[in-house]
Amino acid sequence: MGFKFSKDKKTIAILFGGISTEHEVSVITGLQVLNNINRDKYNVIPIYVSKSGVWLTGNHLATTETYANLDEIPLKSAKVNFDLNQPKYISVKSGLFNRNIKIDTAILCFHGGSGENGSVQGMLELMQIPYTGAGVLGSSIGIDKVLMKEILIQNDIFVVKHLYFYDYKWNSNQQEVIRECEAELQYPMFVKPASSGSSIGITKVKNAKELVNAINVAFQFDEKIIIEQGIEGYKEINISVFEDANGNLKVSEIEEVFSSNEFLNYDDKYKSSGTKSQGMASTKREIPAQISPKTKSLIEDIGRKTFKILNANGLARIDFLVNEKLNKYYVIEINTIPGSLSFYLWKPKGVSFTSLIDKMVESAIARYDKQSKKVSRFNSNILQNFDASLKAPKVGG
Repeated sequence: MGFKFSKDKKTIAILFGGISTEHEVSVITGLQVLNNINRDKYNVIPIYVSKSGVWLTGNHLATTETYANLDEIPLKSAKVNFDLNQPKYISVKSGLFNRNIKIDTAILCFHGGSGENGSVQGMLELMQIPYTGAGVLGSSIGIDKVLMKEILIQNDIFVVKHLYFYDYKWNSNQQEVIRECEAELQYPMFVKPASSGSSIGITKVKNAKELVNAINVAFQFDEKIIIEQGIEGYKEINISVFEDANGNLKVSEIEEVFSSNEFLNYDDKYKSSGTKSQGMASTKREIPAQISPKTKSLIEDIGRKTFKILNANGLARIDFLVNEKLNKYYVIEINTIPGSLSFYLWKPKGVSFTSLIDKMVESAIARYDKQSKKVSRFNSNILQNFDASLKAPKVGG
């Protein structure tokens, strides 16, 4: 395992991988954080979660070469365990020996799956470990495109017209679903898994035959899918929002992202022709986006409002569709753990990746400390006079 930790430094666990279709993208983000975190300031422990859900650690997990063969990683790594009876600590098992390590903060680099939907966040709260990004509720809302849009609509934030269906309805009556889609929406449409990211499982369709195929694809990734109205002539605009340790909301530079096809797909986001992937930093983009000062101010305001409405924390990225000529603006989604942590959007603001990581750690600890001061126990015991022999009252005659 080989960790040598200083008692004078905070110990930061960087979590990535996970049971998710975005596993590899998460590894890239995790490695980027490992390569940019200030090791003079922190003890750093990488924690990789395999595709089968095994939690692993070791210094070798901080090097890119380790991930050339994912199947070999468990053979060379120490296992990580969490014990609810020992909060704040992880247990690292290497051979016959266990080592308990106190974690001061966890930096979450998961994308999709249980790492971004609130499950891991809930576990860390039970373990009393501060963590970066949205909490349980904000993560759950952010991962579900349908729930997220419904909340935005209730708060007068515009989203693209859409429908959603569960797999049981599709399995029982496909023709009814197609009729409903064609009655409420027009082609082209976008078919998406409700809780998937990185454009995985997303298809643009132009007729009923393509719609059937796309729905079948989307249901391979989720039990619920969303079908959105396709709109032409809109720019895809992204902004990152950050809540600092004092609760102030700050916004990054704004970008416009470009696709090589009809929409921004997985390859557009993570693969650059002839070069190695740099995560979301590989996407073809223009920073700053060529938009008017009025539009810039509006995007910043809607970004902050969306961040708060959806119960986000720490760092997030919010994606928009914008048509300045029509004066129309739609929120596509919030990314509660954005690819590459959107570091490239903060650099033009004078915030380095290393500094951004510091600020995320500070924000996570401040939020944890604030929550820890709230009342969580009530000094009373009604069980002292509780009569377990009491029976429920009879119902009816």
